[in-house]
Amino acid sequence: MARTLTILAGSALLVLTVGISLLSPAGMDGMQEGFVTPIMAFEFVRSPAEVYNLFALSVSKNSEAVATCTELGSTTSYRITALDAINQMDSAYILAYTAFIVFLAQLRFGTDGNRGILNAVWVLAVVALIFDILENIALLGITEALGYCLVWSQQQNGPAIIQDWVSLLIPFTHIKWFAIPGAFLLMSRSPLPERKWAQRFRYLSVGSAILALLLLFVGIFYRPFVIEGMALFVGLCFLAGFLETLFNKSLRADTLR
Repeated sequence: MARTLTILAGSALLVLTVGISLLSPAGMDGMQEGFVTPIMAFEFVRSPAEVYNLFALSVSKNSEAVATCTELGSTTSYRITALDAINQMDSAYILAYTAFIVFLAQLRFGTDGNRGILNAVWVLAVVALIFDILENIALLGITEALGYCLVWSQQQNGPAIIQDWVSLLIPFTHIKWFAIPGAFLLMSRSPLPERKWAQRFRYLSVGSAILALLLLFVGIFYRPFVIEGMALFVGLCFLAGFLETLFNKSLRADTLR
């Protein structure tokens, strides 16, 4: 049963990944140096100025000393709509990858594996889910504030609101991205699968988790290219886990308890 559920969750992840890729805004300039994926650039903004650049928004001070945008152009509106759509679809994506980690861990550890480590993997999966939801709330809060930039005022101080959301977004994002490869690394303590190809994909999954964690640490101090590399290795964790499951047909411990 665990093998079947893992394959179903992995298949859902693949479909949702394609869907998110199709929603990604095309020709998006203004991303931070070294970023090539709009949603990753958005998740890792560190200041209101980076938000304005990302959404092609020109902001200046008005007579009340509160910054306002000169216009809410079609490019800005398009990017807000596209990234909001991605974040809304991400709700399903969060559930899919959490289920995948939970079922894959059950499959790998089986009924006789180390229950303490298995529980720790499940805790990290839940941590990733919680902080990914909080991250989405922050991202949607930023785009909501951008949407009424023409009427920012002392009472509706958009720049201050965006700064507050960015301050929350930074820890939310880093905790989420730590928990996911952390869960895959803990799963390296489970018994090796019986088939050689499944073993190779297990090693790929563990190696990708280690590299993702290392790049995430480096990315705290230096973001260009490093963060995109980290996300690539996290993706490889999932892909390798999915392929390991497909090739590991002979596992006996494939039932949920």
